[in-house]
Amino acid sequence: MDSLIDLLRNSGTSEQQALMLVLLLVTLPLLALFTMQQRAGKPVALRPIQAFHRVREFIGRGAETGRPIHVSLGTGGIADASTAESLAGVTFMGHIAGQSIASGAPLIVTVSDPTLLPLAQETALHAWESRQYGCDAAEPEVRLVAPEPVAYAAGVMDTLLGEHVAANVMVGKFGHEYLLMGETGIRTRTPQIAGGIDPQTLAFIQATADEVLIGEEIFASGAYLNPKPTHIASLRVQDWLRVLVTVVILVGVILRSV
Repeated sequence: MDSLIDLLRNSGTSEQQALMLVLLLVTLPLLALFTMQQRAGKPVALRPIQAFHRVREFIGRGAETGRPIHVSLGTGGIADASTAESLAGVTFMGHIAGQSIASGAPLIVTVSDPTLLPLAQETALHAWESRQYGCDAAEPEVRLVAPEPVAYAAGVMDTLLGEHVAANVMVGKFGHEYLLMGETGIRTRTPQIAGGIDPQTLAFIQATADEVLIGEEIFASGAYLNPKPTHIASLRVQDWLRVLVTVVILVGVILRSV
């Protein structure tokens, strides 16, 4: 792998671009192989993640009480370094939207970045248009709150206090402003699921949320909530890449020591 990176670097490609190209060349064959295995019916055991199981409980709570479920997609967008986190939140929200519409639970989605708003609206609208005939559930409401993190947190706090939500789900990019929202959920005794990848924010999430999605767990929502062959295959590719990176690091340390 090192020789391939050196070759790409000598051809005028930056080190970061070369590394991304090598990872792409490794990932695509594995993704195709695992997808074919899943379509052939190969069983795969996924470790239990309690947050994904409790989503059903939250949706049922909203359906029973008639109070809305709130989903926060964080302060990230889809045109910067937070794209992966934002897309993970949208995937999670799409599942919640489909289930809440089927059960009749109202849904409120809040976003901070304008680039994320159209995608969130399209995902919610698709879930509503796909509802079964005769379902009279209200269309999910997607709100653009504010582009500034603290202002966005203030708007979410107002939603949690004023809308008397049945449950609060926050998955995406969050910074220190998360604590304002998480503490509001505690004060209102609102059940909460939250997830992110920022280590400092995860400390706040752990202290305030009933169920926590830590780091890469937010990217596994597709495989757990909507287990299509491509979703399971993607999760398996991530596991194999971790093994590959670990082996490369260990081999590098041994060679350097020798």
